[in-house]
Amino acid sequence: MPEIRLLRHGETAGYEGDLGLSERGEAQAREAAAALAAEAHGKVQVLHAPSVRARLTAEVLAEQLGATAEPERGFANFTVAAGGEVREQAEVFGEYAGQRRSLDELPGWLADLARFRQIHVSGGDPIAFWLHTPLLGFEPPAVVVRRYWRAIMAHAGDALTVVAAHSGPMRALVAHAFHEDQGEPDNLEPVAIHLDGGRARVDFRGATAAVAVPDLDEPRWWR
Repeated sequence: MPEIRLLRHGETAGYEGDLGLSERGEAQAREAAAALAAEAHGKVQVLHAPSVRARLTAEVLAEQLGATAEPERGFANFTVAAGGEVREQAEVFGEYAGQRRSLDELPGWLADLARFRQIHVSGGDPIAFWLHTPLLGFEPPAVVVRRYWRAIMAHAGDALTVVAAHSGPMRALVAHAFHEDQGEPDNLEPVAIHLDGGRARVDFRGATAAVAVPDLDEPRWWR
């Protein structure tokens, strides 16, 4: 039965841009790699989201597992339509961190980003905000979940596939499978997807949800 295991990237050096890993994040990746090496039998495929923090996490995993870390845009973090240009949210987050204008003076997408950042800085849960609040400048959770499922199905094979991914899309995928938000994955915490034809089993924190593989075409809401 094909298994795709999503792992949140290691602790990052910061969210003021698309930064790498902290020393603790590198240690987390090494620890996860050792556990996978002890568990895995046979070939392991290692993929990663295109961000720096995901790539560095995957490179540590791949080195320990005798694999090559390959990028896969389907597993990218959720994005922001920043003035019409779609970009990785942490990159935009850092670039506009110094904005000092009031929310009502900002373009709509930037006001959304400012609210998201405000929650992050205050110690709140910005991913929960994204999951539950329509943010017109942000890639919607449902679109991200479909995108992840397309990448999962594209890479399902005989080998275990390990993906260095991001917490927001992982959390959205788990919320869809379990019909409610299960909270933020820790760094290197796994979400395991086992495929069986048109159905799948999603494992997270000792709980299991059985789901049908979603219809992966993007709907045309208006015709």
